[in-house]
Amino acid sequence: MADRTRMTLLAVLIATVLLSALALGISSVTAKVDALRVQIAEYEGQISRVERAADSPGGASAAPAAPLSELESRIESEQSRYLAPRETSLSRFAEQIQNELTSAGLTVLRYRPAGEDTAGVPSFTSGGGSVEFVIRGGAESFLEFIRRSEGASHYRFITALSIRSGGPPGRIDANFRIGYEEKAVEQDQ
Repeated sequence: MADRTRMTLLAVLIATVLLSALALGISSVTAKVDALRVQIAEYEGQISRVERAADSPGGASAAPAAPLSELESRIESEQSRYLAPRETSLSRFAEQIQNELTSAGLTVLRYRPAGEDTAGVPSFTSGGGSVEFVIRGGAESFLEFIRRSEGASHYRFITALSIRSGGPPGRIDANFRIGYEEKAVEQDQ
């Protein structure tokens, strides 16, 4: 009798485990179906929004117009910081930089064009875009000049910089090359 009771209890236990597994399987499938229904509803909403945008005046391209115009204005703003070809000459640029250095309280010891003509001689007419300066003065004044150059209305770049500080505290001798950027000339094809 004990074996029969055990067998019955074992059969009940197995049936309970099978029914529990079946219930878990059904609830898992039900949860997946519910999640899929939510996704379908989201996709249908997206489809209807796209269809409305396509049917609106201006079509589907009307939606990105604001970001596109914003990008165009940024590009225009950046391009305005480049000098037009022949807008300035290297000698005028050198004179402007010399005036800025002097007004910052720095002494210009010498300057020369960094570009070379066809004979390899430094020239202000060779079309080069940078000038080499040797200056003396306060380190803070020179740092302020560099900051102002970064914020100038037209792009400038410093390609070489050498600083020596062997004199009184806060005084430096600096040798640097500074240049400007021109817009690329668009050629007709």
